[in-house]
Amino acid sequence: MNHILFMSFLDIFKTLFAKSRSMQANITIGVVMLLVVTASIIISYNYINHKNSVLGLSGSLISQINKTVIHRTTTYLMPVIELVEISSEHISSGVMDVKNWNQLELYFMSSLKQYPQIAMFNYSDVEGNFLMVKRLKDGTLGIKHILNENYKKNEYWQYHDKELNQTYKTGPKLSSYNPLVRPWYTGAVNKKGLFLSDVYTFFTDKKLGITASIPAIDKKGRFQGVIAVDIHLNTLSVFLEQQQFKKASFTYILDQKNTIVAAPETDLKTISSQLSIIKPILDENNGVVGNNFNIKLNGEETIILVTQFPAQFKKAWKIVFMVPSEVLLHEINESNMYTIVISVLILILAIIATKYLTQRITRPIIELTKEAERIKNFNIGKSIHIDSQTDEIQQMAETFSSMETSLKSFQKYVPKSLVKEMVKSGIQAKLGGKKETLSFMFTDVAGFTALSEGMSPEDLTLHLSEYLEEVTSIIKKNKGTIDKYIGDAIMSFWGAPKRQKNHAFLACKAALESKDKIEEMNKAWEKENKMPFPTRIGINTGACIVGNIGSKERLNYTVLGDNVNLASRLEGINKLYGTTIIISEFTYEKVYEKVIVRPLDLVAVKGKSKGIYIYELLALKEGFIETSADKYNIRFEEGVLNYLQKKWSKSLDIFKELNSNNPQDKALNMYIVRCENLIKHPPTDWNGQVNLEVK
Repeated sequence: MNHILFMSFLDIFKTLFAKSRSMQANITIGVVMLLVVTASIIISYNYINHKNSVLGLSGSLISQINKTVIHRTTTYLMPVIELVEISSEHISSGVMDVKNWNQLELYFMSSLKQYPQIAMFNYSDVEGNFLMVKRLKDGTLGIKHILNENYKKNEYWQYHDKELNQTYKTGPKLSSYNPLVRPWYTGAVNKKGLFLSDVYTFFTDKKLGITASIPAIDKKGRFQGVIAVDIHLNTLSVFLEQQQFKKASFTYILDQKNTIVAAPETDLKTISSQLSIIKPILDENNGVVGNNFNIKLNGEETIILVTQFPAQFKKAWKIVFMVPSEVLLHEINESNMYTIVISVLILILAIIATKYLTQRITRPIIELTKEAERIKNFNIGKSIHIDSQTDEIQQMAETFSSMETSLKSFQKYVPKSLVKEMVKSGIQAKLGGKKETLSFMFTDVAGFTALSEGMSPEDLTLHLSEYLEEVTSIIKKNKGTIDKYIGDAIMSFWGAPKRQKNHAFLACKAALESKDKIEEMNKAWEKENKMPFPTRIGINTGACIVGNIGSKERLNYTVLGDNVNLASRLEGINKLYGTTIIISEFTYEKVYEKVIVRPLDLVAVKGKSKGIYIYELLALKEGFIETSADKYNIRFEEGVLNYLQKKWSKSLDIFKELNSNNPQDKALNMYIVRCENLIKHPPTDWNGQVNLEVK
C-alpha cells in the first residue's frame, strides 16, 4: 500500500512538469493541486500567525535578558575602569605620588580588597621599575617589585594576609620581565590616555580577562609611567549561566574580533563549536547582521540575535543569543503536524481515485524523463523506443530521437570528454599596476663569483639549483611570491597578489628558516668537499607599485619602487656588520611583538639622505629559549642607545666589556672604533646617522 501511494505521488509530480499532458492528466492534477493549495493556505496562515506571536513574545523576553546582561557587565567593569581614571587624576593632582611605593602598595591593596573583580594592580615607571599587587588563589595578596639595580633587574616578593598584614618576603632574584614592552604599557603610551586591551587568557590562572591602563602624569605634567589593572571576566560567565532563556539556548558575549569574552562554562565546548560556524558571518558583516538572522547549526535551524553594547561602553562588545527554532516553535509545529496529517489523508484519497486514470499517461512520461537525463549526461547510443497513445507524448518521443541522432553526428566532430567539462572563465592579463604596501626580501650568496671560479659550469648549475630549490621552497611555504632569480640572488615579496595582513612577519619567518636551512646545507656540503654558500638577506616593508610590467606580448608580475631598492641595499650592507639578516625599522614596526632583534645602526643607504634604523633579525619569540647570547645582545643594545645619546664614553665601556668575550663581533668592533674617534674628535653637529656608500 505504501509503495503504491509513493508511486502515485511520484507519477503526479512528473506529470506536472511534462511538456504535454492529456485531458485526464490535467483533470487529475487540477484536483490534486486545488486540494494542496487550499490546505497550504490554511496551514500557512495558522502557522505564520502563531509563529509571529511566539517570536514576538520571545523577542521581548530575550531583549530584557540582553539588557540585564549589558547592565551587569557595565556595573562589573566600569567601576574598575573609573578607578583607573581616578587613580590617574590622583597622581596628576598630587594626591598620590607614584615615587612613594609604600603609598602605592597600600592604595593597590585597598583597591583589590574593595573590588573582587580585580586580579592585579600594576605600575611601571619609565625606567622599567615595576610594582605589582596580585590576588592569590587563597585570597591573600602578593606584591612583586622589579628594580633596576647595578645593570640588573632584581625581583622581590612580599606576601600579605587578608587583613593586609605582611607575612613574609623573598628575593632578590634575577628577572627577565620588561614591563616597558608589554601591550598594557605601550598601549597606554601610544594612546596617551585610557587603554583597554583585547580579551586574553591570564598567564597565572588561565582565566579570561582584560587590562585597563593609563599614563601616570605628575602634577607638573611630566610622564612618570603607566598604571594598569587586570580584570577577571569569569564572574560574567557565571552570571550568563544563570540567564538561560530555554533549554538548549545559549547567551554569550563577544568582543570586536568576535572572540569569546564570557560564556557559561558548562556550555563552553558547545558554544566554541557553534562560534566557529557563525564567526565568518559575523566577520563579514562587521559583527552584526541586522537584529537577528537564521542559520543551520548541526542540521538544525537556529535563531541568532546580536545586540551591541551601548556607545558609552568603552569596548565594542556584543551579546549573541542563540536558540534552535524548534525550541521556540515546538508546540506550534506539533499542532501544524496534525493539520498536515489530515490534509495528506484527503490528498491520498484523491490520488487513489485518479490513480487508474493517470497510470497509462504517466508511464511514458517517466520513460521520457529518464531518456532526457541520459542525453543531458551525453550518454549517446543507448536510446529506447517509446510508444504512447497520446499524440503529444508520441511527438515528444520522436523529437528526442531526432535530437539524439544529431548529437551522435556532433560527437564525431567534438570529443565527448570536452563536451562534458565545464568551461571556466578568467580575467585576461593586461599591463598595469597599483600601489600597495608589501614586504620585500633579497637573498644573495656572499662572494659567489670567487666561490664559483673553481667549479665547472655543470657542477655549478647543479650546486646552485640545489641551493635555490631549498630557499624557494621555504619562501613558498611561507606564502611568498618569487619575483625573479638574479644569478645566485632571489628577489621575493609578500602581500600580493593575495593580500596578507601579516606579510612582514611571514617574510621574517622565511628569512630565519632560510638561514637555518642554508647553515645545515653548508655543513653537509663541506663534508662532501663542496663549496658552501654563505648567504646575506635584507628585508624591508613599504609602499610600491605591483602589477604586470612589460609589453603587450610579454608580461612580468613584479614590484617597483624605492622601498624595493632599500631591501636590496640592506642585503648588501650585511657585510659591513658581519650579519646575516638585516631588517629595516619599517619591517620591525610590524613584527616587534613576534621577533627578537639586535639594533645595529642609524644609516642612510647609498642614494638617500634620510637615515633609517636597521636591526639584525635573530629569532622568533615563539618557542625562544633565553641564553647567555641574549644577555649579550641586551648589553649591546644599551651600548647603542648610549652611543646615539652621545654618551660615547659609557658606550665605549660597554662595548669593550663585551669585546673581551666576543672579539669576532664585527659590529661591536666597528662601534669601538667609532666611539674612540668621537671621544678624541667630538663633532659639533652629530645625530648618529651614518651615510653609506656601499650598495
